[in-house]
Amino acid sequence: MINKNDLSVCIFLKLEQLRRESNPNFSYQNIEDVLYKVIWKNGMPNHINDAISDIIGLTSEKVIQILSTLAIIDGYHDDLSNYEDVIGGNK
Repeated sequence: MINKNDLSVCIFLKLEQLRRESNPNFSYQNIEDVLYKVIWKNGMPNHINDAISDIIGLTSEKVIQILSTLAIIDGYHDDLSNYEDVIGGNK
C-alpha cells in the first residue's frame, strides 16, 4: 500500500511545474482534490510508480476541467443561503 506522505514530494513538484507553466494560483489542495476525489476516487493505485505516473500526467487543462466540475457539483449540493453575499440576500 502506498503511503500518502510518499507522494507529497511528487505532488509538490508537479504543482510547482503547473504554477510556473500555466497558472500561478494552483494550490497543493487543488492537486490533491483532483487526485483523490476524481482520479483515485475508487482507491489509490497499488504501486507507487502508477501513482507517480498519474501525478506526472496531470496537465493544467485537466486540473482546471476537473476543479470546475467539482465546483459545479459542490454548488449543486450547497444550500442557496451559502450564496446570499453573491446573489443578494434579504437585508
